[in-house]
Amino acid sequence: TNVTSGSGIAIVYATGMNTQFGKIASLTQNIKIEQSPLQKQLQKVAKFIAYLSLAMGIFFFLLGLMMGRSLIDTFMFAIGIITANVPEGLLPTVTLALAVGVQRMAKRNALVKKLSSVETLGGATVICTDKTGTLTQNEMTVKEIWTPAFKYTVSGVGYEPSGDFFIGEDKIDLKTLSDELSLLLKIGLLCNNSRIVKPSNENPSWNIIGDPTEGALVVAAEKAGFTREEILKEYQLVYELPFDSKRKRMSTIHNAENDIYVLTKGAPKETISACNYIFDGKDRIRKLDKEDVEKVIKQNDAFAKEGLRVLALAYKKTNKIDKEYTIDNIENNLVFIGLAAMMDPPRPEVKKAVENAQKAGIKIIMITGDYGLTAESIARKIGIVNGSHPRIITGNE
Repeated sequence: TNVTSGSGIAIVYATGMNTQFGKIASLTQNIKIEQSPLQKQLQKVAKFIAYLSLAMGIFFFLLGLMMGRSLIDTFMFAIGIITANVPEGLLPTVTLALAVGVQRMAKRNALVKKLSSVETLGGATVICTDKTGTLTQNEMTVKEIWTPAFKYTVSGVGYEPSGDFFIGEDKIDLKTLSDELSLLLKIGLLCNNSRIVKPSNENPSWNIIGDPTEGALVVAAEKAGFTREEILKEYQLVYELPFDSKRKRMSTIHNAENDIYVLTKGAPKETISACNYIFDGKDRIRKLDKEDVEKVIKQNDAFAKEGLRVLALAYKKTNKIDKEYTIDNIENNLVFIGLAAMMDPPRPEVKKAVENAQKAGIKIIMITGDYGLTAESIARKIGIVNGSHPRIITGNE
């Protein structure tokens, strides 16, 4: 497997059924097999026909006796009535119908293990779907960068590191990059565990190893002419506090000529909560105030409404080297630099698939780790959401 987040040492601690995969396998073996809706309906039909046939057989048996016929003739006639009511053609008819369904599914690249599963799909009322990579193309690209001084747009699509930076319509000369943009791109490049993979004979397109969001930041930095190997020579990596879902940010500690730099990136609200200062783009760092925080959150929401995934970037410089690097003594008194907004475009075929599912009366629920407004924007673009006030349930709720 590839390590896609953080770093570590692999230790074999168990094999076979004692591993985590083994435990999952044992859980699946203990699952009680339930009948499909079709099997339940066929069982009901079979019982109804059996009871009806039995009732008719008894009725004609008694009627024959009352008419004075012999016991053997009446009994044989009743058995004939019961047997005649058994639908011998029902089983092959159902099997054939399901087999045709499986054949049609196979032509659409869907493999079906059990025949009855085909019919079960017809009983689906809700589809719960992931967003990234399922509804979207999973090719994150930095489209806009916001700092307290300027708002930049970035050209280029996918993971190929070719594109330009603009302020409005004006293209920026990479030789004269502003301090805050240069700093933001370096933070995104160094506080990162992804790397770009160049085209090869096996894979003709540009790609990344690691998290797509982090990959987008690496690509943006390389568009500006920065490479991880060169920057790491200047800022040597000392320690890393990996991303976790509780604090929603990650930090790396670097040593540059006896100065210690803490570089942090993460969700805007969680990152700015660890900041006490702001780089305002005028070559000065000042105290972060309430208005600055509101401005950042407002811009974050504006990006999210456009369907962009947003990360905040911050840093601090210190000459103090702690013996132990912890979240408490590292992620505090940070200087806020700016926001990087990324687009993961929806898959072109998804909108039609959503439309077909809704026509069939199937409700679609999107489950994602993204910011609520970003998820809502993507949901609107592909037709999952049409009303003005969709229901967005957060993790805490």
